[in-house]
Amino acid sequence: VSQSRYKPAQKKGKKKSKEDLSLEALATFSFKTPDDVEHLYLYRDGEYIRGETFVKGFIESMFLNDTDTGLCNEVINHLKRRTYVKRDEFNKFTGEIPILDGLLNLETGVVSPHNPEKIFTFKIQAKYNPDAKSEKWLKFVREILPNEDDQKALQQYAGYCLWSRMPYHKIAFLVGSGRNGKSAFLRTLTSILGEDNASNIKIDYRYRDWE
Repeated sequence: VSQSRYKPAQKKGKKKSKEDLSLEALATFSFKTPDDVEHLYLYRDGEYIRGETFVKGFIESMFLNDTDTGLCNEVINHLKRRTYVKRDEFNKFTGEIPILDGLLNLETGVVSPHNPEKIFTFKIQAKYNPDAKSEKWLKFVREILPNEDDQKALQQYAGYCLWSRMPYHKIAFLVGSGRNGKSAFLRTLTSILGEDNASNIKIDYRYRDWE
């Protein structure tokens, strides 16, 4: 894990404050803060997650009953001010996406190590194996879509969901009677992308009366 790019100020001849001690200890972690909404993010295993709760718990573990809300807020605000990053640096698509075993280049198929300087707030819940082939999945696709062109289109759309930039602005409508594979396809895709990275709604959802 890379370290944050700051060091707390030193006070000569004075005992370090709890704030300084907290910042020194937290310097072993990497934080980023988008400059528009000022949410503090913490780097963990290839992705950035919201970090405020972690910082509060960390400070509590350092000082136990001698911790207060004011101390936690001061430390969090210092971390935010020292780790500002432009919003467009978050989830910036350069051809790579984070997966369980590193950063996968979608064009070359090369997997490189996770890098805290590449700011992603998501991670695909799968490892990359270029030789992997699922006969069960292919059989399922053939069963629900007898037409070969439709089979290719469905798999292309599944692959397109990995592109966080979404350049083609496409949406898929899964149409049909019950038990024809719609839910099974969505469950499979969601398990790979991760529940936090996928969403879908029923076709009649848009016609509901909200009044």
